[in-house]
Amino acid sequence: MTDAFARYPSPSAGALQRHSRENQGAGDIMTNLTRRGFVGLGAMAALSGCAALPRGAPVQDEVLASTRGKEMGFAVYPVTRAFLADYARWPSPVPPGPGWLARRRGPASAVIVAGDRLELTIWDSEENSLLTPPGQRMTRMTDVVVAPDGTIFLPYVDALHVAGMTPETARAEIQKRLSGIVPSVQVQLRLVSGRRNSVDLVGGVRNPGRYPLEDRDTTILSLLALGGGVSEGLRNPQVRLLRGGRTYRISLARLVADPSRDTTLRGGDKVVIEADTRHFLALGAATREELIYFPSDSLTAIEALSLAGGISDTRADPRG
Repeated sequence: MTDAFARYPSPSAGALQRHSRENQGAGDIMTNLTRRGFVGLGAMAALSGCAALPRGAPVQDEVLASTRGKEMGFAVYPVTRAFLADYARWPSPVPPGPGWLARRRGPASAVIVAGDRLELTIWDSEENSLLTPPGQRMTRMTDVVVAPDGTIFLPYVDALHVAGMTPETARAEIQKRLSGIVPSVQVQLRLVSGRRNSVDLVGGVRNPGRYPLEDRDTTILSLLALGGGVSEGLRNPQVRLLRGGRTYRISLARLVADPSRDTTLRGGDKVVIEADTRHFLALGAATREELIYFPSDSLTAIEALSLAGGISDTRADPRG
């Protein structure tokens, strides 16, 4: 071993001096780096002591801190791909209501119900008629109201049940009863629908009001046409049908897109057209921090992010 070390010459004095200067230079560099490190840490500490940067919503730590030691009405879950299966099994916070009623064709004729009014025109060609005034061949009977039991009163005939008949069937029956008194009699009948044979169109159209059912095949879209169409500017119009104490809902877009959903109306129905009230709140790193309404029936997360103006570069988390 001694012989091996003896092969290397001993360092000269000049070499030792150069080595000392190199070590001193390295020490100076390390000292400068250490000083810079302290300056960086000091700047970070100063920033942490300042007020938080402008933002529109609490950060994650603040939300989680607000739940500690309290019984809150909400829970915080991470939004990860692994959690999607659990989220899909969550119950809906809103109990499912009645669906929508499919289209069912009805007869192309109206039917008389209690509360309707009949306007009768009676012709008689005989000179001494029991039905017409002297010197006239015709008489009118207006505002013949169908009673709650479905009957009307006619002179010389008494009560006649007409509820459930079509106008033509009732006209023929009235003429048949009167012909026993006046053989040459002829009858004309006009039906004026009452409340139970009409529907109410409430709001969201140019001409809201009560509309009589011209037949038993009148649909919601036909009613909207009678009302002058849906008001312009109504956000994602929603259709509500109130029938028999139940409420059915559908969007106008779905109703128009699928003719099988154009429900046939019944007497006493109420139809309400209103704007879609569903919304979400865009907060945090979103460009637009505000309440945003749904523009359509369904909305994906990407579409919602687009409506919020995307992610703000100054507030977004660069880690994704």
